[in-house]
Amino acid sequence: MLSNGKLSSQVAVETRTPVVQFDLSVNHQQASVIAISAASGNSTAQTALVIRFLQSLGKNVIVLPDYPALLTLRTVAMLCNEALDVVNKGIASAEDIDLAMRLGVNYPAGPLAWGNQLGWQHILTTLENLNHFYADTRYRPAPLLRQLAAGYVSLTTQEHH
Repeated sequence: MLSNGKLSSQVAVETRTPVVQFDLSVNHQQASVIAISAASGNSTAQTALVIRFLQSLGKNVIVLPDYPALLTLRTVAMLCNEALDVVNKGIASAEDIDLAMRLGVNYPAGPLAWGNQLGWQHILTTLENLNHFYADTRYRPAPLLRQLAAGYVSLTTQEHH
């Protein structure tokens, strides 16, 4: 499953099943590398089965320690959140932020386009789970993220004040 900010071990306890989570990728089908984390309760054989499956698809597999949101998803969720805060404060438009991040930083997609593609609820859930795990304000969801996740607003109709 795609990570949602919970530990693989936490998801395994909640679902009472072995769990392997994979990290976010721009395009999982075309990616040559897939990063995963496995629940500590998985048997070696259970995790190895997933690794062999991914390798059979031509993927190089990196096994990361079991920590919330792995690498890319954590970064993208935080970037989405900060970008939404900037939009909400009227500092820049969503379009300008995405353009700047694509052209200035060479990201494959802007953080707001990526958040929209992943779904605002997934971004919100990821940040809430990170905030719960770390008790760190850097993972506190922005008000506009909560509104987008609830369907109260959309970025195309959001008024900037």
